[in-house]
Amino acid sequence: MKGTIVASRYAKSLLDLSIEKNILDKVNGDMVQLSEICAESADLVSVLNNPTINSVKKSEVFAAIFKGKIEDVSLDFIQLITKKF
Repeated sequence: MKGTIVASRYAKSLLDLSIEKNILDKVNGDMVQLSEICAESADLVSVLNNPTINSVKKSEVFAAIFKGKIEDVSLDFIQLITKKF
């Protein structure tokens, strides 16, 4: 239950920031794209779930895949989540 509360707070923050910056549709599209990529790439999911790979390396993987292809807000959010979890 505690994880759900934390996830909800992060999601609400992303939603609020996206509305404030008037990029809600783009950020939503970014999150859909991320979900689809994770569903299609077992290798990416393995990297993300691997506890021996530190958060810095995981953030570098996300930056290599998504930099310039998604909103900066979306990439920053993904990297924040990667560092926290």
